[in-house]
Amino acid sequence: MRGKKVTAYRMFFLCLWLLVWGVVSNGISQPLAVYRELYGGVDESRLRSVVETLASFGSRVVGSNGESLAAEYVRQKFLELGLDAIKEQVFYVVAPVEETPTYLEVPQLGKHYRVYPLWPNLVRTSQTPPEGLKGHLIYAGIGRLESFNGKKVMGSIALMEFNSSTDWLNAIFLGGKAIVFIEPEDTFRGEAELKFLTTPIDIPRYWMHRKDALELLSLLEQHKDLEAVVKCRMSWKRVPVRNIEGILWGVDPKRRNEVIVIQAYYDSMSVVPSLAPGAEQACSIAALLELARLLKRYPPDRTIIFLASSAHC
Repeated sequence: MRGKKVTAYRMFFLCLWLLVWGVVSNGISQPLAVYRELYGGVDESRLRSVVETLASFGSRVVGSNGESLAAEYVRQKFLELGLDAIKEQVFYVVAPVEETPTYLEVPQLGKHYRVYPLWPNLVRTSQTPPEGLKGHLIYAGIGRLESFNGKKVMGSIALMEFNSSTDWLNAIFLGGKAIVFIEPEDTFRGEAELKFLTTPIDIPRYWMHRKDALELLSLLEQHKDLEAVVKCRMSWKRVPVRNIEGILWGVDPKRRNEVIVIQAYYDSMSVVPSLAPGAEQACSIAALLELARLLKRYPPDRTIIFLASSAHC
């Protein structure tokens, strides 16, 4: 994993370097030494600090508190950088919002575990009736048909491994009521995209931390027959979001009316909306802020608009 992180950072810095080169080559008429100094001024520690700060806000999915904190953070950064004509464009989008924390309860044992609803199937969220969704627990591994042998699937709440491709649907085809995915030790984006559908089918799906899931599986092995209840309130809400704009005016009177727009989003996205710290997704806004800092030192001939946007997907 360390090797992958190092490679990712190298690619990130290479992309930022190319972005700096592209902007300055179109926006600044300066001696070659200035270009070199500009390229050399990219500060890894600043980039890392922005990424870590944004990730520390928790989920930045639209409608979350973390998204609002990120917007204010970016606005303050624009002010600190001394950008001009800073303004906000407020608009509204409809987003799935977990209104209260979701829990899976095991009444027989007096246990309850925090679980997290997955991204909706098109418009159908994993919301349950007010009294909750009840069913007996089964463990279905990676969801292959043989995993269900000898188990009462009809009416069940199935604990399953997240890395199950589309085989998790077998639990539903066989009469299961809901799926609780167990946090994997490692996964990838393609696997996550297979956990929600593009049709509004009512299939409640949740994410459980691995530590909690292992405890629950141990209890299920001991007691064999356990009933569970899941209560989830996740609905679509109309929420405000902000695009934030700052300007760096060009210094060439003949070119300052020519405008370059540099845009990056500051929100995040995840198959589990309540768990979307989005460190990787924060790289673009970190690069935008670093580029603004560098170009403030060497003002371009053309005007540059820095645009930080939200609700990117």
